[in-house]
Amino acid sequence: MGGYGSGRPGWRSKAEHFRSITVNRLHKAGCLDAGHAGGWQWSSEGEQVASINLKRAASSFLLTLA
Repeated sequence: MGGYGSGRPGWRSKAEHFRSITVNRLHKAGCLDAGHAGGWQWSSEGEQVASINLKRAASSFLLTLA
């Protein structure tokens, strides 16, 4: 009783349910270059499941939901 997953369903999300991206992958894709604007998407079995917009300015990097 009281173990992981007990209690209200959906109260806590497991880490594997979240999308991730590394700085190295963004760098290799050119997303960290000054002035870059574009998007990033995740797919599963050929279907897009999530996406974000990316914008690199002189002193900031902005990620927004697509």
